[in-house]
Amino acid sequence: MYCTNCGEEIGEGGVYCGSCGEKISKNILENSHANVGGGDETLKVSEPQLITHKTWGYGYLFQFPYTKRDAVAHAIASLFEREGYHLEEGNSMSGIYGVGSTDKRLLAGAFSKRYRFEFMIHEKDGLTLFEIYKAMSGLSGGVLGLRALDKEWERILAEVKSLRFVSSR
Repeated sequence: MYCTNCGEEIGEGGVYCGSCGEKISKNILENSHANVGGGDETLKVSEPQLITHKTWGYGYLFQFPYTKRDAVAHAIASLFEREGYHLEEGNSMSGIYGVGSTDKRLLAGAFSKRYRFEFMIHEKDGLTLFEIYKAMSGLSGGVLGLRALDKEWERILAEVKSLRFVSSR
């Protein structure tokens, strides 16, 4: 099976290309005649590790083995864009995705959503690493704002955990 975006040969069963991060269409997956038992395998993201950031506090580290950094960046950008977020600071490898308005959040409190998440994507020892942190405290919304932020945090983590890449390695 080959990626329709970059032409890279890819294994069977994943959702994203391990080379460019392009989402594999359902039709391509269903119509693929690749040998499932021929050594190609879907490599799953590891369970996230809790880590600490000196500014934002606790966050999570995800490892994507055999996946190019650009592919992970593309998939993360697609995930956040699909959820209504936009890149407020930085670039596709390191920055802050946010949704909502600070002004509305201050005026309406917990009734207006405003979420920000800092992220970094880098490579180390053959692994592509994705770090994510809450980039706001939710204090302007009081207890309800903190609960909403925690719920959104868990939802975004679940979306990242569900990312799957295929590799030709």
